[in-house]
Amino acid sequence: MVMSNPLKGKEVLTGLIVAGAASNILTTVFGVFHVDVFLSAYMLPLSSYATGNAVYAFINTANDVAGAWLVDSFAARSSRSSTVGVAGILFALCFLSPFFRWNYWPSGSSSLWDTTHFIVSLSLYDTMYSFTAILFGSMFTDNHNLSEDDRIGFMAVGKFINIVVSFLVVKFGLKFFSTDDLGRFRSYVLVLALLASVMFILAQRIMHSHRNFEFMGSQNYDVAPAPAKKGKSMKRLELRLVIRDFINYRNFRFWVVMEMLLECQTNFRNAFMKMFIDNLLHASGLSGSACNWLLSCMGPLSSIAGFVMYLPIRKFGYQRT
Repeated sequence: MVMSNPLKGKEVLTGLIVAGAASNILTTVFGVFHVDVFLSAYMLPLSSYATGNAVYAFINTANDVAGAWLVDSFAARSSRSSTVGVAGILFALCFLSPFFRWNYWPSGSSSLWDTTHFIVSLSLYDTMYSFTAILFGSMFTDNHNLSEDDRIGFMAVGKFINIVVSFLVVKFGLKFFSTDDLGRFRSYVLVLALLASVMFILAQRIMHSHRNFEFMGSQNYDVAPAPAKKGKSMKRLELRLVIRDFINYRNFRFWVVMEMLLECQTNFRNAFMKMFIDNLLHASGLSGSACNWLLSCMGPLSSIAGFVMYLPIRKFGYQRT
């Protein structure tokens, strides 16, 4: 194994910031609008929505495990940064899937097709979301050449950019969104998907502005690996071993329950926030402009609250258990 150049951590972090902003564009707009599109624009029955969510829950669990396995498989064979552009473009395409209705169904079967469309579009979107999130997260956590200040600075800059981005994309999205006519909104999400795709490609080019590690053969790594122990070779990760280790881990059941509760809370808030504001506050007399401002600020305010809570935790620490 031959190392040619030292790791250029700044380029990797800059690329991750750009990729994170692109991902934030897609996830913010999807989370705010996709439920309203299906329930209010497509008139999907609530029973079909509930059935679709039950099916999607199993797919959501499976693709998290599969996504982690795929990222680790890429890490063992080639550069993870080389997949950023392709993965981002696929993510952007999956992001568009809920906003373009399937119009080719036989008479009287629109509910079945809308339910199928709901399940397929959520599954495609969440699969690519999980893959890209795990991909970007692993590139950050596995970079052992980054100092603590580098990591804190990266998270602070990324958080600030995402606060601004999430506010802007929702604010403009609300100007174009109408359940009676999705034409303007569809043009808007197409522009966002194109913008995000360009940003993902740009992020990959930034990461590749300096080749970080060159290994004998075809392996190129974009993160600094931890020092390997003598006498041990890297083996390809097997999915069955991952599942076995999770099941045998003593706290796995508690983690599953916590993860389920967290998923329920996050999905419920993201999915129904717009409908709650429209049907409760706006229907009670709050102006449409005030509702739009409130909805645009909900995500940024949540991020700001998390950032503020981090400051005392960093200063005073927390008890290890």
